[in-house]
Amino acid sequence: MKNHIYILILIILIFSLIGIHTVKVNDENGLKKLISNDGQDLLIEINKNIEITNDITINKSFQKISIVGNSLQSSSLNFKNLNHKIYFGINVKEIVIKKVSIIGNLFFNNTENVTINSVALYGTIQSDFENNNNISFKISNFKYVATTENSNLIDHCIYIGGNLSIEHSEFLGSSSCLKRMLYFKGLNNYSLTIKNSHFDGNYSCPCLTINRGTTVNVVNSIFEKGYTHPSTEEGGAGINILYSKSTFNNCTFSDNLSSNSGGAFVLYNIYEFSATDINVYNTTALYNGSMAQVRCLNEVKYPTKFKNVRQINSGNVKGITQGGFIMNLEGSCDVDVQNYYAENLINEYGQGSAFVVTGYSSLNITNIYINELTGNAVEGLFINTYNVLNVDINVYNYTLSNFRQYSDRKSGALLWLNNYSNIVLKKGIYKNITGNNLFFSYISEHSQVNIDDLTVDNYKTKRVSEFFALSSSFYPRVSLVIKKLKLYNIISRGPLFSTSFGSLEIYNSEIKNIHLCDDSQDCGISQGIEQYIIDTGIAIIGGGSNVIIENTVFDNIHDVGGILLSSGSTIKMSSNTFKNSFLKNGLIKFNTNSNFGGQYLIENSKFINITSEYGSVIYIEKLKQFFWYKNEAIFTNSKFINNTATKYGGVIYSKESDISESVVFTDCVFENNKASVGSISYCLDINSEPEFTNLKQLRKIDRAFATNPTSLRMNNENLIKNISFYSGEKIPEGISCSLYDDYNKVISLESDASNIDYDEFIFFSLSINDTYNAEIHGQYQSYCWGESCEIPPVKVIGNPGNYIIRMIINTFGEFSRFQNNYIDIPIEIKPCNSSYINQYMESPKIKSCYSPKCDPLCYNLGKCVNINVCDCRNTSYTGDHCDQFYKLNRIKVLDNFIQSISYLLIFLIILTTIMTLYQKKHPYIKGGGVDFLILILIGSIIKIIFVLFLVQDKTTNICYFLYLFDNSSFSLVFGSILVKALRIYKIFGIGVPNKKSYGLNKITMYFIILSILVIHLFFCLLWYKLNLLNAKPFYTNSNQEYYKCVYPKSSNITMAFNYFILIYGCFLSYSIRNVEKNFRENLTVPVYIYVIFRVLLQIIEIQNISIIVQDFLNEIGTSRCKETSKNSSGLDLNISLEISKNTSGLNLIEEYDFNKLNITIESNDTKSNISKSNILKSTKNQNKNKNKNKK
Repeated sequence: MKNHIYILILIILIFSLIGIHTVKVNDENGLKKLISNDGQDLLIEINKNIEITNDITINKSFQKISIVGNSLQSSSLNFKNLNHKIYFGINVKEIVIKKVSIIGNLFFNNTENVTINSVALYGTIQSDFENNNNISFKISNFKYVATTENSNLIDHCIYIGGNLSIEHSEFLGSSSCLKRMLYFKGLNNYSLTIKNSHFDGNYSCPCLTINRGTTVNVVNSIFEKGYTHPSTEEGGAGINILYSKSTFNNCTFSDNLSSNSGGAFVLYNIYEFSATDINVYNTTALYNGSMAQVRCLNEVKYPTKFKNVRQINSGNVKGITQGGFIMNLEGSCDVDVQNYYAENLINEYGQGSAFVVTGYSSLNITNIYINELTGNAVEGLFINTYNVLNVDINVYNYTLSNFRQYSDRKSGALLWLNNYSNIVLKKGIYKNITGNNLFFSYISEHSQVNIDDLTVDNYKTKRVSEFFALSSSFYPRVSLVIKKLKLYNIISRGPLFSTSFGSLEIYNSEIKNIHLCDDSQDCGISQGIEQYIIDTGIAIIGGGSNVIIENTVFDNIHDVGGILLSSGSTIKMSSNTFKNSFLKNGLIKFNTNSNFGGQYLIENSKFINITSEYGSVIYIEKLKQFFWYKNEAIFTNSKFINNTATKYGGVIYSKESDISESVVFTDCVFENNKASVGSISYCLDINSEPEFTNLKQLRKIDRAFATNPTSLRMNNENLIKNISFYSGEKIPEGISCSLYDDYNKVISLESDASNIDYDEFIFFSLSINDTYNAEIHGQYQSYCWGESCEIPPVKVIGNPGNYIIRMIINTFGEFSRFQNNYIDIPIEIKPCNSSYINQYMESPKIKSCYSPKCDPLCYNLGKCVNINVCDCRNTSYTGDHCDQFYKLNRIKVLDNFIQSISYLLIFLIILTTIMTLYQKKHPYIKGGGVDFLILILIGSIIKIIFVLFLVQDKTTNICYFLYLFDNSSFSLVFGSILVKALRIYKIFGIGVPNKKSYGLNKITMYFIILSILVIHLFFCLLWYKLNLLNAKPFYTNSNQEYYKCVYPKSSNITMAFNYFILIYGCFLSYSIRNVEKNFRENLTVPVYIYVIFRVLLQIIEIQNISIIVQDFLNEIGTSRCKETSKNSSGLDLNISLEISKNTSGLNLIEEYDFNKLNITIESNDTKSNISKSNILKSTKNQNKNKNKNKK
């Protein structure tokens, strides 16, 4: 039997070999010749690189054509024109291409079987399988590179139908693929299988389109660098699937960018889809659906499943508009997501929602984790719905962290739901959420949300906003049911729950550490937001809403208020605990004037350690009833423990007239509640208190109940009995009254200024009943403080008689107005005593009666003659209280005379200066040294200015000017005299006979003068900086006050320095006394006189002689200084003339007995030697001229 089988197989092989025609092809012609005849099987061997210049068209009938090469490197078909192709006609039943490189294009026309194995293609593949007769199209080990030639642009670089199978292949796209690199056309008849393959769009084109495939199976493949251009309508940079049933397993999508929808997938009207173990890296869609865009317009919902998906780094580019980082659902889709991990989904410029759902879609999510998601638009960061007809979403086991929303417009951190959105969320963790203007979740009309087992931790929005916001325009069309909510560390302000025509239910939850920004004073922006929203911490329940809260703990909540209900709403609270919170105006507030009322039905609840300023649990501003709904608070079997109101009403505070039917406490327990007034209740009056079923027992608690002040009472009635005084005297001090409530308890007011606002002060005023005959003067308005209102001791001026002073409260601060708000104080004004003064003083029409009184007393034996008026005539003092010295008056005539003389001298000196400059070339003036003459004249002017300041009253600034003018003048005048005398001294070499001597150049002379001036300026600036020079008061023997300049001890240095200059000047003057008058200045007498006056003035100052005498002597001394400046200008010019002659080259050779003495003079840095004989000769000639002139 076995032998027969072997024989049969051998026969088949033999016949097969006989039918195969094998030919080696070496060129294009050989190839064309082979395909020009019909045949059964044709095997074309390609063993070399063959260039082809034209299209290769195979229309003949072949059962099978095989094109086989040796390798991709050694076997190739190269079309010189990339528009040319190999065309396989419909008559070829089977095609096999193997181990060949092809540069060109392939076209298959309804070929039944195609096998491409180990082929490299640079070009395109096109096909036509409209006859639906393809059995298989197999591609394996295929390397494809799309052409980059612009002349070869095509919509789809690979356009294939048939039952396509791709394995172990690589595809590289280019910009020549205008719409897609590979397009599979299934025609609702063909299937597609891709395994272990790699598609690379090369950032130029999207990778793959699958249209109408009956069965699509993609396994272990990579789709990367796909790109859809904005000009194309198709999305899906990775894959676009239409009308197909598909399965994807273990695939990776990376570096894809869609300018439209779908970064990795676009699913359009699919019949069924499943993706498992999918990795998506750095893939983004600019419109929506960075991982997937699912669009379902079918009437039937087909299942779409994603399982074990990992998505990392989507977004972070500009231009993303519609969000849906993970998925966008449109139409009537049915999507199931399991085990999804995502991180770094970033859009700082637009929407960043993870899921966007519209239409009738359904979305089921199980086990999802998202870390780092950012958006900047009106949206819900996790789920966002819009254009909704009826959306159903179920989420189980979700963890979200580090979400950020940068939009300045309202947006949602978790949900943003438009109409008809139904969502169930179970077992979630959401932490580290920040935003600019966030709701946690926004839920609008006809939407229903159920949240079960959600933990939220660390939430902050910059702008005050609601946490859960339910919005509807009519009676309950929106609902939120919350179970097992754990809400921790909500930093920013705004109510946790806000409803409008909504239904809210909260069960078995814990809400802790809410609005912690109060601790750091960083509660965000509140401009443009209604104050009641800013000031409410737990809930704002709008009209037509119903709220149920059960078994929930509210712990450590900080805000102004807790819960606000609009009139017409109801809240039922059972078995809840409110504790450890600070609510400034209490947990519950009624103010029906602002439409805040509603119905509170509270039972079996605990209120522990709540702190407020007024009413820790209930604060009633206004509470009125309306016939169509109730405004009330009913507490049953509840406990109030350790609650504190820092001001009034430890548990309840009310300003309303009657709340006994509106606020009821049935079988409630009150333990250790505290307040400054009313540890349990503070109401308008005793008839306006709420109903307590155990009232008698509660009133046994000391100060448990208090009311608004109802009367004003004197603290000491004896102080206002028999008050009588003279007109103009004050009422007695210490008169005060206090505020009392209906329980005869003193109302204690705030006594710490740091804890009270201006509007909280109680101000009162005083008035008198007969304003024609009496007046009140002084502080007739004041305020209450602590436990009393103390009446200030005002003056009452009036004609003798009896009057009534009324103290009446004008402003009631934080209290309500009450009737008994005044006290009358009877007084009597007595007739004036004859020993008193009775005259008009405080009032122009009513006389005051008083005895002279001076406060303080008159000093120095002065006599008090009126109110604070002293008679100082018999004393040597002056002033209101005889405690001031008379000012020492200067002798105005003498001062005016000195000022006139000084101005005249200034004028004469200025005139002299002008004449000197005008005649500066005159030999006499030129010889005297014009420069130094001018300095002496300037110094004289400064000295005269010093005199003008001397006749002024001394101040610190005047003292500085006196020092500066005095010593500046000294520096210029005596400095100039000193250097001129020194020059003469050096010219004649006094004291050094028979030695060559030198004069002084001008630079040295100027330097000496400037040095003297700088030393005085330095000390003056030092005193000014250290504030050492001052004008201080001194007194004459007759107690007359005057001010005198007091110089610091360092002034002795400047004085000694000046004396040194003077002594040295005296020495020089004395040394040149024997020089003939023609060669010296007449300086001796002025210098000596100046020294004598300086010493005399110093002695006078020590002896404390009158400042007028000191100033007068200073003025005389100044006149001597001016005399000195005159004499200094009388310098004998002969020396200069002789020097001038010698420097001009004149040769004077007349000799005398002492012609051996040589003198060297420096003039303009040039030295010239002049014998004494020349000088004497000049002198002799000058004497002769003088004698002639005398004759």
